[in-house]
Amino acid sequence: MSIVSLILQDFERQFAAIDHAVAQVSEGQFTSVPAGEGNPITSLVAHLSGALLSRVDGFLVLDQEKPWRDRHSEFHALAPKSAILPRWEEAKTLVHRELSAFTDADLGKQVLFRGQKLPAGDTLLRLLTHVAYHAGQVVLLARLHLGPAWKPATAPTPAPATSR
Repeated sequence: MSIVSLILQDFERQFAAIDHAVAQVSEGQFTSVPAGEGNPITSLVAHLSGALLSRVDGFLVLDQEKPWRDRHSEFHALAPKSAILPRWEEAKTLVHRELSAFTDADLGKQVLFRGQKLPAGDTLLRLLTHVAYHAGQVVLLARLHLGPAWKPATAPTPAPATSR
């Protein structure tokens, strides 16, 4: 199995975690923060969509930070699922399409990120880490919103043993 295919599999695992969390929350929960501070799920998904679309489009030939991207506004997105999720789907599709065409030899090529030349493999791993970081935030927010109604994607955590 190639390194690129392993990276793509991990992107897809992170996407699945986000999708699983988003599917469980209501519209109100999607656009609010349980503690009243921080970024709601909608902002995090908007931010990830923008980051993925900007960085992956033309990955090997264009600067990964595109002039059309307005990173600041992504964090202020309070749009409903119907406005955010189509772009999220577009971003996931782009990642799958572009990375499926990569080979391990592409990982050593130089790419531009904010005008700086970096190895493609390094920028891919940075982007994967970025996605994983925000995926964890999305899952945590969904769990806080849902409480005991949360349905884990994996086997549930066993209840603690009772003491005698």
